[in-house]
Amino acid sequence: MDPRNNDALVSKDANEYWQDVDLYIGGTEHATGHLIYGRFWNKFLYDLGLVVKDEPFKKLINQGMIQGRSNFVYRIKDTNTFVSYGLKGEYDVTPIHVDVNIVSNDILDLDKFRAWRPEFNDAEFILDNGKYECGYAVEKMSKSMFNVVNPDDIVERYGADTLRLYEMFLGPLEQSKPWDTNGIDGVNRFLKRLWGLFYKGDEFLVADGEPTRDELKSLHKLIKKVTWDIENFSFNTSIAAFMICVNELTTLKCHNREILSQLIVLLAPFAPHITEELWQHLGESRDEGESIMYAAMPEGGTVDETLVAMVARAREIISGVRAVRAKKNIPARDALTLNVLGDLEADITPMLCKLAGLEAVNTGAAKDAAAASFMVGTLELNVPLASAIDVPAEIGRLEKEIKYLEGFKASIEKKLSNERFVAGAPAAVVEGERKKLADTLSKLEANAATLAALKA
Repeated sequence: MDPRNNDALVSKDANEYWQDVDLYIGGTEHATGHLIYGRFWNKFLYDLGLVVKDEPFKKLINQGMIQGRSNFVYRIKDTNTFVSYGLKGEYDVTPIHVDVNIVSNDILDLDKFRAWRPEFNDAEFILDNGKYECGYAVEKMSKSMFNVVNPDDIVERYGADTLRLYEMFLGPLEQSKPWDTNGIDGVNRFLKRLWGLFYKGDEFLVADGEPTRDELKSLHKLIKKVTWDIENFSFNTSIAAFMICVNELTTLKCHNREILSQLIVLLAPFAPHITEELWQHLGESRDEGESIMYAAMPEGGTVDETLVAMVARAREIISGVRAVRAKKNIPARDALTLNVLGDLEADITPMLCKLAGLEAVNTGAAKDAAAASFMVGTLELNVPLASAIDVPAEIGRLEKEIKYLEGFKASIEKKLSNERFVAGAPAAVVEGERKKLADTLSKLEANAATLAALKA
């Protein structure tokens, strides 16, 4: 703040000029370390009249942690034989964490596994359709669980821009979210599709001319969304908006210089390497070597206000499908069908298929009792399970869950039938028990309907 002042900690002029830190971004693990330390010293100096602000930071953001996605192999007890995930129910097995870096889309590299640790040199495998499928779980990223992903490996395979975009796309900045390398291919395909707006093979496609109204509309929707998102640190929804815009421009066969130059300027803070490359290829009329980082951010005109809601809805749908996969243990590589009991914007269908691993999105579909259902606002959606899961195993799981819920229901009903409890407990506690009972009855009804449909 005032490093050359030999007479005081900081001069009054320098202090009033710099004041406090505009933005502090740090993880929650810093809260009991240098964050408290920084606030303590600032308060101390403020009480002495040496600084002009009583708080050190104008704005504080705690970013969420990236959680790990662990993989497991299943060793038959008292042997060195490992059975694939889909067959483990036929054996007495012990799950063992395995290095995620030797697993791709939940398929184990057998040679790398044997070389991973000495005790597995002579490992034998019982495969399913010629492959060894691993199980998985979301846990804290830790060396002891072998689920630490080396960013250098991701950059080597996909490039730094893909890594940057995917980290932002995982979820809101302040929430913890699980890392799943299986989902990164969709972001990588988005960048390839962006490149396809500029090049077809070695042919440079960009041309001068007046942009069409549809091209301008698509761009201006994006400008407004990204401008708002950057100011509000909502980077994940920006990535979704970029995907929608590139899909729209691809459909429009847009190769207009004015549109594409503004598109890559908007994308530059998120994916600086590919946008710098494309910027130089557009640079006939610019100073040689001028970086895209010096370009002014585009300004948009009046746009359709529905874009924000559309992107948010797409994110919720993708999260809902991923939750179904996690709950039903459906591998990310298995394509699913999504039924929408109502209307859905056609613009977001390609993005849903890519990022949620869908082979089809059916709008106006009928209810399916055997499907996994979820709600996004007032929109009901379901994922048919008959061809996506092990039906006998799912029937067994549902029967166990129903048995547990029946016991839980009986315990709540017993409590509520106790007159002394109802009369003596606080009203909020009694009401809470009644809500638990209602929720349990609802779950029982839903599970019973699903079970009946699977047995039909």
